[in-house]
Amino acid sequence: MQIEIDVRTLFEFTGRPVPDKIPPLADLETMVREQFSFLPQPIEIQFDGWRGIITYPEESQLHERKLEGFRKRQQSVRLRVIMARQ
Repeated sequence: MQIEIDVRTLFEFTGRPVPDKIPPLADLETMVREQFSFLPQPIEIQFDGWRGIITYPEESQLHERKLEGFRKRQQSVRLRVIMARQ
């Protein structure tokens, strides 16, 4: 299974300011592994700019519910950022 994330949301979730430049990939990988520790292991992470692609084994129903919750939070953060910029 695979999901795609905007890495900037990881900073927003933790209340940290989003940096202007992409941090070192090792730092981003640590953040992703912490945020997505609920996924079935092992996970593989690739980065393309601010986009992160996480590949993981087939998930259980519990993992799917947690992932859906993350997607909703990510969407909510995006909406708040857009509204704040207006």
